[in-house]
Amino acid sequence: KEPVGLVRRSIADVVSKVAKATVPMGQWNALPEFLAQCTQSPEEAHRDVAFVIFASLTETIVHQMTQHFATLGGLFRNGLNDTSLKVRVAALKAVLSLVTNASGEPDEVKIVSGLVPQILATARNAIQMPGEEENAALAFEVLDELIETLPKALSGHVPEVVAFCVECASSPELATVTRRRALDVVSFLARHKPKALLRAKLVQPLLRSLCPLVGEPKESDLAGEDDIDDEREEELQVQTVAARLVDLLALKVPARHVLPEVLAFAAAALNSENSGDAQSDAKRRHAAVAVLGIVCEGCAEGLQRRAPEILPRVVEALRDPVPDVRGGAAFTLGQMAEYLQLSYDFPTMHRDVLP
Repeated sequence: KEPVGLVRRSIADVVSKVAKATVPMGQWNALPEFLAQCTQSPEEAHRDVAFVIFASLTETIVHQMTQHFATLGGLFRNGLNDTSLKVRVAALKAVLSLVTNASGEPDEVKIVSGLVPQILATARNAIQMPGEEENAALAFEVLDELIETLPKALSGHVPEVVAFCVECASSPELATVTRRRALDVVSFLARHKPKALLRAKLVQPLLRSLCPLVGEPKESDLAGEDDIDDEREEELQVQTVAARLVDLLALKVPARHVLPEVLAFAAAALNSENSGDAQSDAKRRHAAVAVLGIVCEGCAEGLQRRAPEILPRVVEALRDPVPDVRGGAAFTLGQMAEYLQLSYDFPTMHRDVLP
């Protein structure tokens, strides 16, 4: 009944430490049942603290708590459906502890799989509520853990996970760290489970969303030079994470699933000078020339065949009035020279490029 939130959390921490010492010895066996009752309390504070303690207990006395995996799964599912966002976030932290300590047994995988829709719903609610966006990062952490330790729990949920993450990454009104974190989840999936993306037929639509992001403005363009730590600038850019993800897809997935989408985007974007929005056109042209260089290593053979039609457009972009477009073109020419061996097929290319 403690009215001050910080004090309640401190009490919960003490309870967890005492339980860590007593429950393994067969003492205080009534605690889990008492906490389960608290999760059904009409008082928000009771439900919140119950899940905070559950999260700590699941982490510290793994064997005793995971013996009741099914019961915990049901309680946490109810918590993720709670009317209070505060309780839902506390339940999400408990779910993270549960996933981290799961053994991978089929029954446990099935229980965790049933929580995925509620995990995504909690994250969506967090980003939609003022001042709560940072709580969405917790959901991304849970998804990362699932991909790494319980990938089978995502079976049947990959399309909705990717769709939610891409939606977040493509929303400029969200904080850069949220957008980047969403892309990190998809990157983790592409690195560890690229076949899951292929089976779900998500590679092409994913690329259609990612390619424009490669032309996102740098963080320093959105904030004053003094508002950002230079050492972390690159890490924080959505542009950088999107580019790395495109590169990862080109390396992990057969080129026939990647190159056609990239070429289609580049062709359309390089012809977007007259849409009426000069800034948007420049971003798309920058993304177009940059993405061609990004996929050079993974799609080298296909790009070699198309080089006679692609190369002149890239060289032409060196004369673009926008510095970022010229920089992207120079990067791509360097990538082409390294991975496509253009010096053999175009021995006089330097005559066009060097001026």
